[in-house]
Amino acid sequence: DLDSWNVERLQGDMTKEAKFYYASLWEELPPSLKDTLRLVCAFPFFWPKAAFLEISAKQGAAPPDVARVEHLLHSSAAGLKVFHESLAVFVRSTSDYGERIKNLTPAVAIWLETEAPPSLRVNWLWTVQA
Repeated sequence: DLDSWNVERLQGDMTKEAKFYYASLWEELPPSLKDTLRLVCAFPFFWPKAAFLEISAKQGAAPPDVARVEHLLHSSAAGLKVFHESLAVFVRSTSDYGERIKNLTPAVAIWLETEAPPSLRVNWLWTVQA
């Protein structure tokens, strides 16, 4: 539920356009959460919340606290997805986006092959491996 109390608690500078807001948040995010947002933007399926923990564990990286960025995402029983395309545009424009996705893709492929729900595996594994 998005009520006035929750809106007042949002971090970031909301006095200007969306790009400025995202940039103000991005600066404060740890690498694990930047990678979480990169993955959600690069692979547009519904991500189970546990996926980010499983992928970071496989890489020996710090586990992301997904709750810190969940207000930017659409959350449903199916999983997490970009809420507004402006987030995807911003994340894709960050300086190291392409390099990080290239580095993360093998871990995503392994996750899809070994731990993802069957529906994701069937629909996305070959695309990610290509």
